[in-house]
This record gives sequence, structure tokens and C-alpha cells, in this order.
Amino acid sequence: MDNKINNRLANGIHNYDKVLELIIKNDGISRTEISNVTGLSASSVTNITNKLMSNHLIKESELIQSENSGRKAVLLRLNPLGGFFISLVFVNKSVRLDFYNLERKVGNSYYIPLGGSVVTGEFIIEKIEEEVQYNYKYGKFFGIILCFPSAVLEGREGVDELGYKFEQDCFDKLKNFYPNTKVIIESFCATNAYRLVAINKYSKVMSLETGRVLASAINLNGKFLDKKHFTLKLEDFYSHSEGGQNKLADCFTEKGICKAYSSLYNNAKTFEQIVSDYKNNDQLAVKLIEDSIITSTNAIKEFVQFVGVECLVLSGSFLLLGEGFKNLLEKAFADLVDVKIEYSTSVDDISRGGVSYSFDCLFSK
Repeated sequence: MDNKINNRLANGIHNYDKVLELIIKNDGISRTEISNVTGLSASSVTNITNKLMSNHLIKESELIQSENSGRKAVLLRLNPLGGFFISLVFVNKSVRLDFYNLERKVGNSYYIPLGGSVVTGEFIIEKIEEEVQYNYKYGKFFGIILCFPSAVLEGREGVDELGYKFEQDCFDKLKNFYPNTKVIIESFCATNAYRLVAINKYSKVMSLETGRVLASAINLNGKFLDKKHFTLKLEDFYSHSEGGQNKLADCFTEKGICKAYSSLYNNAKTFEQIVSDYKNNDQLAVKLIEDSIITSTNAIKEFVQFVGVECLVLSGSFLLLGEGFKNLLEKAFADLVDVKIEYSTSVDDISRGGVSYSFDCLFSK
């Protein structure tokens, strides 16, 4: 008996979410259309939509002429103020908290300084609760989206460069505190890949994020190839150069460039110093950077052609090289006329552009 009750409850919740998801994805839909698409009975649809309206998540809109009868049907639309979700974007020494309505429009944003070198679950929860209680007392709280530099999610070297670390069980504490609210963790790389797909600019996008590590993600028609956060083993792709074979990670990451500079010229420099030398036309830095870009670009081209990517979008530290980097890259890709290259330098563009994907995940089954 308990199983039957639990099954009915589960089905009821599933149908409720299914109808809401359908209304979200359609700019006006009638109850009859909902019934036809979902296979639910007219009475079930009426009960569900009445509950959605009582919770202020949807509203009735204009009347339209029904195809099946002379009566006019009422369209149902999303009520953008009936709920909200938030995103936390972690950048250097601060976190940006954005509040979105159900139309995915940013309402308010707050920059919160990170007080110490270790970010705890309690700290994140405290900041969310402060803003939710003071500013968003009404409406359903749908979810939390956390967006990080990819190095953090890779769990690899490079986290320290942000100026802070995360407590080991930080995200578990967050999920436990909000058991009925979805918590979605994204990388800049993944949101960047989805950004250009979400605005219907391209259907097949490969995102590369360069830094202390190399991260990548491929989005094909709105879906990620394999999982969202992964390196595709790009470090294992090899390209031939005069000195033999070089791993991509050895020539297209900050660590790789610094290691190569130290090995070739017996002089240790930071990536920022090498970039400065490059921009000042220092011949040692120019040769190293240009050789590295050419070597790594050949490996990336192989992968782009293999997957059939329409757009390669780049973000991260190599964009600090400016027009010199872009010119070398575009020259190498000149023969691939069907592949476009785009650059993303703004954390706002990356994170907010990727919210569309994250928001869809809030309603995914």
C-alpha cells in the first residue's frame, strides 16, 4: 500500500514538473495543447495548472480561437516573478551573486568579498540566506548555480592561483542545507560552450579554457558530448615539431610555457613576465610563444575536424597575448573556412550566457 501511495505521489510531482516545463518552453500554450503533448487527461491538466496558478508560477494570457471548436482557448504563460534562481560566480577574491527571474533576466547582483583563504559551505549559505531573506521573500526558489574556473572543478593544480581554496565538503553542505532545491555546479568552460549554442549562433561548439591547466568542452546541438566538464584527454594529443613530439598541455598552458622557457633559456620567469616580454618583442619570448601556438594549434585542428565543430571559442590566459595570439591562431585555421573562432574575455559573458543551460537543467528529468 505504501509503495502505491509513494508511486502516485512521485507521478504527481513528475506531471506537475512536466507541465511547468512545457509552459516554460512555450510562449503561450493552451490546456488542450498541454493535454495533447503530455498525454494527461483534461481534468489532470486542469488540476495541475490550477495549482501552478495558485503558486503564482503561471498566469492566464490572451484568448485564441480553438481549432477544434468555436470556443476560444485561454493561453497559459510563465509568470516571471513567480519564482527565482540564483548563480554564484567565483572570481578572484570575490563571489558574484546574481538573482534571476523565471525569464532568465538578472534582477540584482551583489559582489561579496571572500574573507579568508578557505571558502566554507557555511559562508556560502550565509550569504545566500542574507540576500534571499531581505530581497526575495516571495516566489519559489528553484535552484542554485555555481560557476567556477575550470581548474577548480578539475581538482588539479591551479586552484591556489585564485587566492582561495574550497573546504572539502563545501558543496555537500550546500546540497544538504537546500535538500529541495537543485544545486548545479558548472565550469566557465562548459557555460562558454553552451553560450553560443543557446543564442542560436552555432550548433556545434568547442570551448577551450587556457590557464594553469587546459580545459575543454564540446556542445553539440545543446547537449554536451559525454559529461559537461572534461579535458577530452587533449593533453594526450600530439603534434610534430622540430624537436620531436610535444604534449598539448606542455605548450598551451601557463605551466607548460614557463617550464619550456626555463628549460630552453635556463631562466625562470612567470607567465605574466613572459607575456610582457612577448608584447615588448623580446625575441626569446616571441620564438617560444609562436612555436608553442603553432604546435598546439595543429593538434586542436585535428580534433576540431574530427568532431565537425562549427565554432572554436577560447577564453583564459592566452588571450593576454592580444592580437599576436589571435593572428597566429587564425592564420593556422585559415584553411578551415567552415570553422569560426570567437574569443571570450568577460566573466560576465561566460557565466550569464551559460545560465540558459543551467536553467534548463533545473527542470531536467
